[in-house]
Amino acid sequence: MLYPLVSVENVYIFPGIPQLLERAFRNLGENLFKSEFKFVSGESYIALDELSLTNRINKLVSSFPDSSFGSYPSMVNQFYKTRLTFDSPSEEEVDSIRDHIANNMPVVDFDRLPQENTMQKIKCLLEKSEDPVFKKNLSESLNVIKECFERYKPEEVSVCYNGGKDCIVMLHLVYAYFKEAYPGVKLKSLYIRETNTFAEVDTFITESIIKYDLDNKTISHPMKSALKQLLDEDSAIKATVLGTRDGDPGAQYQDSFSPTDGDWPKIMRVNPILPWRYKDVWTFLRGLSVPYPSLYDQGYTSLGNPGNTQPNP
Repeated sequence: MLYPLVSVENVYIFPGIPQLLERAFRNLGENLFKSEFKFVSGESYIALDELSLTNRINKLVSSFPDSSFGSYPSMVNQFYKTRLTFDSPSEEEVDSIRDHIANNMPVVDFDRLPQENTMQKIKCLLEKSEDPVFKKNLSESLNVIKECFERYKPEEVSVCYNGGKDCIVMLHLVYAYFKEAYPGVKLKSLYIRETNTFAEVDTFITESIIKYDLDNKTISHPMKSALKQLLDEDSAIKATVLGTRDGDPGAQYQDSFSPTDGDWPKIMRVNPILPWRYKDVWTFLRGLSVPYPSLYDQGYTSLGNPGNTQPNP
């Protein structure tokens, strides 16, 4: 197999997207790189841009001549700005490199795969936290979700997901429990799409549906008629999990489990993060490297209709 490339001495420049090329190398590695030599790989995530790290990276490379290094700037990731990779002849040298980087660069504790071993990571975050309110809120959320699936079968529950920060927390929590309790089963979800939306949010929701392996329905109606259509199309659903928090419209009238009333479609509303504070949401998302729309980093505190939603000054 041939790859077009440019090479200067021992430097090789390949075309295309680095992540796709890495995937190709992993899949074809045994055929492309037949050798008795074995090496150990590692990576670190840094909170500074690549240009600012130039001198420190050069010192790192010269300090470990038997290892090879890669530097990858990130223009879009919310958690780090540069990813450093290293291939070394031994575990001991990889450990030494990690120590060197940690002592000379602002390392970020970043998880590339937050959807793997999700519940284990949530419990680890819970144990490490020194905030008693956050710990209480997170523990109670897990209990609400557990009770939800004790009351209802997996096919009777759908999460109502709109790509906002609160819904991301709710989805991540439900997904963690669901994947442990029902491996191989898809979690049902509903995206109630407004007429006018942020294109980035729509893209983010599409990516979320893939990452969380959701059985999703998208309905472009107001909440009440969307719920009616959902129940007309899937009569098995009896409960919907929401990302409602105290302070949201109508939240003062709801509890962890609140059935709809009046002329609304009959369904149980489950609110696992109702008492969460604003800071709890960000402690959870950033503590677990859970992706969120970058509009929040631009000053938006909510992601409604682009026509009437502005970033904070």
